[in-house]
Amino acid sequence: MAVSIIVLTYRRPKGLAMTLESLLRQTYSDFEILISDDASGDETLAVCAEFQKQDSRVRYRTNPRNLGMPGNLNAAIADCNYELIVNCHDADIYKHDLIEKWVTVMESHPSVGFACTNFHEMDSEGFIPEAVEEAQPDVPPIMNGRDFLGDRFFRWSNWHFGSWVWGTTICRRSIYERMGYFDPVYGFYSDVDMWMRIALEQDVGIVRGVHIFLPPRSEAPRLFDQRDSGKIIRRMFWRNRIRYASAAEASMSNQVLMHMTHVALQRTQGALSTIKRSLQGA
Repeated sequence: MAVSIIVLTYRRPKGLAMTLESLLRQTYSDFEILISDDASGDETLAVCAEFQKQDSRVRYRTNPRNLGMPGNLNAAIADCNYELIVNCHDADIYKHDLIEKWVTVMESHPSVGFACTNFHEMDSEGFIPEAVEEAQPDVPPIMNGRDFLGDRFFRWSNWHFGSWVWGTTICRRSIYERMGYFDPVYGFYSDVDMWMRIALEQDVGIVRGVHIFLPPRSEAPRLFDQRDSGKIIRRMFWRNRIRYASAAEASMSNQVLMHMTHVALQRTQGALSTIKRSLQGA
């Protein structure tokens, strides 16, 4: 089964080259790579042109103006040729057998809406500790989506509103279309909203082990406005938590109390961090 691999990029030509190299070394070879450039206006085009010369599976598209992550991803999905879609980000490096393992999951389990895997952030020297594989939680390869949400997202210990799923998954184009694509109201975090929405209706596939390696923030800083990010994430969790409580027949009162407690804890942590910074600067 052929796969469309989207590589979202914005002003990271060096990191983009490393990402493309790791994808072209995959053990699974029946794919197209669609580079979706969010109007970088730098040497990104030259990097892409070189890879297009090297491999006919590589395509390039660019937006006439910067659309932000969800807009860029939605435009790329509309331009894909195949049902199975992997969405990748520039500067991330992918283990050589990731696509093969993901395709196996999606072909073997039609009930799976998306499949994910574990990730690890490298240090400045690209060092990966040996224990990183063993440190991952022992979860089944296929989970009921609602059980997955309750176990990984909507639990008491997730008071910081974290996402267990990284931004790179394999998903079915038909599901993206049914979901109405990625919601730009959540900006850079719209992918987390998508995984929550899909998991309410579909099973989730999980490839054990670490298959995505992230560069340190010093080498690949976030190039988006992070103001109001806490408010955006809390709103996103609230909306999907209510959907989850209704669809999974979970305790609505318990979910509301959990959300309010988590908001209070997060705000308290923010206030303490502000006080600490002010004292350090005094």
